[in-house]
Amino acid sequence: RLSKSLAKIRWMWFRMRVEDKSFTRMHAEIHSLREAVHQLDETCELQMCRIDTEREHAREMAKSFEYEKARLLREKDQLEEELLAISTNFSSAPSFKGSASLMA
Repeated sequence: RLSKSLAKIRWMWFRMRVEDKSFTRMHAEIHSLREAVHQLDETCELQMCRIDTEREHAREMAKSFEYEKARLLREKDQLEEELLAISTNFSSAPSFKGSASLMA
């Protein structure tokens, strides 16, 4: 009966050691997974900051583009008005032949 109890104690001690090693291994894996999640979280945070920066840059570029487009349209309108004034003055001016005879 004593040897049976000793065998049972040895078996329980063996199982406890196996479970302890298993627990230690699982604990290490959990720690490793937590570290990986933390690194992934930092990477995602950096990516979100980069995306926000790029989005802000794109907004600035769009504003700049719209400003430049409006400026060029104003300049085009002004040049068209000047061209219209020049062509109007040119068409209402006396012809070259007439002005040459006036000079003579």
